[in-house]
Amino acid sequence: MAQLLRELRLAAGLTQAQAAAAVGITQAGISEMENGARGLDLLVVRDLVNLYGADWPAVIVELDRRIAAGLTPAKALMKPKP
Repeated sequence: MAQLLRELRLAAGLTQAQAAAAVGITQAGISEMENGARGLDLLVVRDLVNLYGADWPAVIVELDRRIAAGLTPAKALMKPKP
């Protein structure tokens, strides 16, 4: 989600400071969210998505797609039995 938020902000042409001011948090807060150093508040994420002009349901679908694509099933990590 952190990377997706950054991509959306950049696509909207906003700086971290502009995004932060619009949703009432600090620029450092936006930076920490985008770098994964801070937990994400769902309501703040929704506000950012709206600010960036993105479609909330489409963002959730994309997030789900990215999560699914990045997961490696545990079975695939197992060594073959001799």
